[in-house]
Amino acid sequence: MKRYVLVIDEGTTGVRAILFDSGFEIVSQHYEKLNVHYEKGGIVEESAAEIFDKAVFCGRNAIKEAGIAPDEIDCLGVTVQRVTWVFWDQETGEPVCDAVVWQDTRARDMVPVVREDPDFRRICPYFVNELRATSICVSIPLYLKNHPDVKAQLDAGKLLFGTMETWLVWKLTKGKVFATDLSNASTLGAMDEKAQKWDMNMLGNYAGLPESIFAEPKACADDYGMTDAEFFGVEIPITGVVADQQSALFSQGCHEISTGKCTNGTGSFLTVNIGQSYPERPEGGHQGIVPRVAWKIGDTTDYMVEALCPTTGAVLEWAKDKLKLFDDIKEVDALASSVDDTDGVYFVPALTGLYSPYTDPTARASYIGISGSTRREHFIRATIESVAFAVCGAFEALQRKFALDLKEVMISGGVSKSDIVAQNMANLLNMNVVRPKSVEATALGAAQLAAIYRGWLTKDDVRAMVQKHKVFVPNDQQQKYMDNYKIWLKAVDRSSHWLDSVL
Repeated sequence: MKRYVLVIDEGTTGVRAILFDSGFEIVSQHYEKLNVHYEKGGIVEESAAEIFDKAVFCGRNAIKEAGIAPDEIDCLGVTVQRVTWVFWDQETGEPVCDAVVWQDTRARDMVPVVREDPDFRRICPYFVNELRATSICVSIPLYLKNHPDVKAQLDAGKLLFGTMETWLVWKLTKGKVFATDLSNASTLGAMDEKAQKWDMNMLGNYAGLPESIFAEPKACADDYGMTDAEFFGVEIPITGVVADQQSALFSQGCHEISTGKCTNGTGSFLTVNIGQSYPERPEGGHQGIVPRVAWKIGDTTDYMVEALCPTTGAVLEWAKDKLKLFDDIKEVDALASSVDDTDGVYFVPALTGLYSPYTDPTARASYIGISGSTRREHFIRATIESVAFAVCGAFEALQRKFALDLKEVMISGGVSKSDIVAQNMANLLNMNVVRPKSVEATALGAAQLAAIYRGWLTKDDVRAMVQKHKVFVPNDQQQKYMDNYKIWLKAVDRSSHWLDSVL
């Protein structure tokens, strides 16, 4: 019998199901776009019910398009956008609210309040400088305060809480399995990573949340139960569950200390493996760049550090859909290359604020340097060049905090198909940037972890699978882009604390 792995890859803006064969080549895939709701006040939400329904729909279509029988599928992997969470009724299985997306910043004004709260500083001194608007000890209490109906159901013991992998596993198993994986749990900023359990000192004693609503953290390659036969025609073992960025780090063979990758999707995530020892957490925390669980296989856990830029690829979608600068993402490189430069225009991709290294949810996106000679193509080039500038800022933040010795960086994600982005990254990071044969690294990692648990793949096999498609090296434009980066930082300064200055 042939061995296939089905992967549900649930991202911020869409859901994809990919069917891999036993050689981990893509046999078929199906994609459905998600409706993301951006509202005033930093609110970003989407329907958890829609996410599940489209995950099943995509899976069925991937199987159908491959022309295989469902019982030829050996296992299923799940990889998801991180931090996005939802409450649901454990009896009906229905969500009681929309999913709050990781880009949501409605709790930004609560961050300094909680940070200076004497009770928080006493109970959770190690989290003081790690708080963000998405930290669940900040965002959930604020959400419950503004949604008393949800809080009443929580107080009555009717609800469960989870990020998207927990939600999907619970739904796919029809409520038989309530679990999260360590890579997703870690990114919520509410775990004791060394003990690999929820920090109930913070969640319970400070935030007042019951331990019963949180799923059991498990290894990424583990038994997550069986999908109900209703969904894909047969029961399929779920054996690989992992956060999207960690999944890409794994599949790109970044298994040794100071090996790293940059996923350029909705956002850009620069992630580096720091080995199998979790660094001591100093009082006050790690100043915003926090070691997280990369993955756990068996009894072995790898850790990583990460810097992120939340809206890089998302600004290209925004420029296409809202500004109508172009009709198809595939046109971007050609349009940007039709002009020699940006005509002095710089773009700051801060649709939902700035993260590493700025940690400023009040910043907002801006074009600056516009003159009478500026054309549409200059806006497009400035927009796509901003991706590499943002990644450079993230890399500098990692370098300041941790002693990294990167020689090259692997790239993945849809935006990494752009030669302009890849070459600019090589120039700005001053290292080789490697585009693998397949940029679908996120789904591939989940497939590989699922197969490892099933016993027909090893970590050594994963490293051997990495195939380089193109290597971008620093070129004679390096100094030009380093100079442009310094000007871009001035544009960032102009965009910073924007909401503070106008409200």
